[in-house]
Amino acid sequence: MSSIPETLPSLPSLPQNLQNGWSANVLLAYQSLERSFNHGHILLNQENGDHVRLTLASESIVNDAVPLLQRLEVGMPQSFTHQCAHAFGPLACELQLTALAAQGIDRANVAFLDPVEEVHTGRRGRPEKRVDEDFLKEAFAPGRNVSKTGLAAALGIHRSVLHKKLKAAGIGNR
Repeated sequence: MSSIPETLPSLPSLPQNLQNGWSANVLLAYQSLERSFNHGHILLNQENGDHVRLTLASESIVNDAVPLLQRLEVGMPQSFTHQCAHAFGPLACELQLTALAAQGIDRANVAFLDPVEEVHTGRRGRPEKRVDEDFLKEAFAPGRNVSKTGLAAALGIHRSVLHKKLKAAGIGNR
């Protein structure tokens, strides 16, 4: 499990209100923010964190802390709320990444493919959709159980277009 990165910002202190002090609601809101922030840091510092707890802490920041910050924006200095937002954002991301790592999912090994390219031919009508032939050959390699209908839907093209592209690539019928 990775330890907490040194680059995560800390939560700023509540600014002083020299007039009357802060209301009880503001103090309670800040305590709730501080508790959520500290809980996230504690989970990141654990050696073998539970992915469920890490995910719940990240979701708690997004669903509870951020709306609370938005409500605090009204009566607080803007610099304070921006510093808080810039502290909670990286923390929520790091919690989510650590949760994925705890599940054995490594982001470095995930590749996003875009096998369909839309090419504007200069003629009237819709652009031509070109499908990567290597992708099609890999998708219909022996031992793969990929249906033409399912692949066409996943690629966002019509079945007949897929059939035409398969024929042009020299990939046999199944």
